[in-house]
Amino acid sequence: TYPIMVTLGINPNYEVNTTNGTFTITKKAATVVANNNSKTYGSTDPTLTATVTGSMIGDVIVYTLSRTDGENAGTYPITATLGSNPNYEVATSPGVFTINPATAMVMADNKEKVHYAIDPVLTATVAGLKNGEPASLISYTMSREAGENVGTYAIYPSGAARQGNYKVTYLPGVLTIVNDTLIIAGTLY
Repeated sequence: TYPIMVTLGINPNYEVNTTNGTFTITKKAATVVANNNSKTYGSTDPTLTATVTGSMIGDVIVYTLSRTDGENAGTYPITATLGSNPNYEVATSPGVFTINPATAMVMADNKEKVHYAIDPVLTATVAGLKNGEPASLISYTMSREAGENVGTYAIYPSGAARQGNYKVTYLPGVLTIVNDTLIIAGTLY
């Protein structure tokens, strides 16, 4: 508030009493809206940002942004904490920080066997895990295309499409069945 002063000029025919008034400057309304943001599981957080409206040119609205702690795939609120803004009545609006699942791949290992031999153990390689997490974190089963004749047969890993912090992609391999070879050992005379 600021006083409004009355200054009299020459008034020879009047006895003038004055009363000062008050000039009030109210706080200007402004808003800080936290922008939604995201990252992929296992990566570094990007810089949080906000959209500020209502401030006068050259004025800076003071605030900080933070998100709820957590590193698993999911959503976390982003909040704005206000600093000192004496000329503004600042409203805040939260945002959402999303951690998207990372992609892991289960790739069937190629195998080979001799015609009519017992199938080898079907295995797969898991790739794309973050933070040194073990392959055992991803659960899957192995199967192969039916058949015993000489030729190639698809090997299929399968499991849930979403496991914990990962979207899982399954890539087939090949089982090759080859002819057995008959070796005759003889003695020369």
